[in-house]
Amino acid sequence: MATGRSMHTLYDGFDAHLLGRLTYLAVRNTIYLGIYNQVKPTKSYNDLSYREKGLIAAFAGAIGAFVSHPFTVLSIRQILDIQIKQEWRRNYSTSVFEALGQLKASGEASQGLTPNILRHVILNVALTGPYDYFKEGFFTRFGEYGFVNPLALILSSFIGAFVTLPIDNIRTRSISLFQQAERNRMNFSSIGEAVVLSFKTETHPFSLWAGFYTFFPQLLLYSWLTVGITDTFLTSWKRKQGLLEWQMM
Repeated sequence: MATGRSMHTLYDGFDAHLLGRLTYLAVRNTIYLGIYNQVKPTKSYNDLSYREKGLIAAFAGAIGAFVSHPFTVLSIRQILDIQIKQEWRRNYSTSVFEALGQLKASGEASQGLTPNILRHVILNVALTGPYDYFKEGFFTRFGEYGFVNPLALILSSFIGAFVTLPIDNIRTRSISLFQQAERNRMNFSSIGEAVVLSFKTETHPFSLWAGFYTFFPQLLLYSWLTVGITDTFLTSWKRKQGLLEWQMM
């Protein structure tokens, strides 16, 4: 039977994670739509290419990751704190902003920034291009059916999860590192070194894909909040221009 404390630990880091995601989504979606509207073709029935959309999404995702990174560090450390020896725990305040102050005072607020930015760049490219590709292909093959967009989102999310999870795991390991080397299972200073050490230490070819089946549903929700929302906004704009469905693909 779960105790009240054990149930509470399921929500450790929730406030920091929520604020981080809201900050990221606000920055990412605003930048994406802003750049898209600046560079879109003059003729409303033409659209940007998969590559162009992917590049815009990668840039917007990188900026969003940079701005929201302190929240990411805090939420990951709060989640993992319960697994650490009691005398090693960081014991951040339950107040998000007090905890952020503690994090910045330690000089570790930017720890893991590079893999976090790379994670979001890969993720946005892996979602945006495949989503448009599948959406257009399904529409051409099946026509205007309600399952076209959701199925495209599910498949692009699966691809996104597969290519992103390794760098996501490296990001988590990088953020969780202690300054005291003896407290870490693995010590590394670069993404490449982290990859090599992971395979050497865990001796399994798919060690960096650990947690895929829980990561995928999480990413599917993220996809709907980014690709899905921006696509809905842009489709609504195109309808106001009087375009037909086939002209919106």
